[in-house]
Amino acid sequence: MLVMANSKKLGGRCVAGFDLNGLRWVRPTSSAVGSPLWPSSTMVVDGGRQRPVRPLDVVDFTPGHVTASPSHPEDVELRGNFSLVKQITLDDVRVLLADHQPAADTPFGSQSEFFDSMSLESKPIGHSLESWAVERVQVIRKTHLNGRLGVWGRIVFEREVVTYKITDDDFLLRHPHLMRLDNPLLTFSIGEPFSPNGLPPRNYILIAGVLIR
Repeated sequence: MLVMANSKKLGGRCVAGFDLNGLRWVRPTSSAVGSPLWPSSTMVVDGGRQRPVRPLDVVDFTPGHVTASPSHPEDVELRGNFSLVKQITLDDVRVLLADHQPAADTPFGSQSEFFDSMSLESKPIGHSLESWAVERVQVIRKTHLNGRLGVWGRIVFEREVVTYKITDDDFLLRHPHLMRLDNPLLTFSIGEPFSPNGLPPRNYILIAGVLIR
């Protein structure tokens, strides 16, 4: 699996990536409520030391039961821990996935359909992960009333402007003062639709992975 995200979720971790054998998204899950992974199960050995798995790692893992649902068809149980195979660069991604590029739902690239009419915010889409290259992201940091810092990404794409919360805390720790991202590759986690304040249903979307050159 090519890891594309390792973000915080319900006190645990949400790791997701691309199955390089089956050319499909996959998200390892646990039996905990909400299916987050224990942080300890997301550790890999790198150069004799343990560290959390991170985007652009290629890892092996043992899948268990399929835990997929209609809105999360990529979910599968994680048995044991991840094993680090290698690390790649952002430039390697297109080479690895070259055979998949002609598909209409190619997971990497820049496509205006992603933001057209805010389509992801209007209906169930049958999956919960997408990665797209975007032109520019403004990083917005705000302190909540409880004192916790929240970080959002304001995405400008052609004439569309959307704002989603960033949950890639490893990226935020490594770049605490970065205010603008040019041409990043973002992995989006797409939740089931909800109706905020009686408005039409929309999907709850998070930026779970951020990759920059």
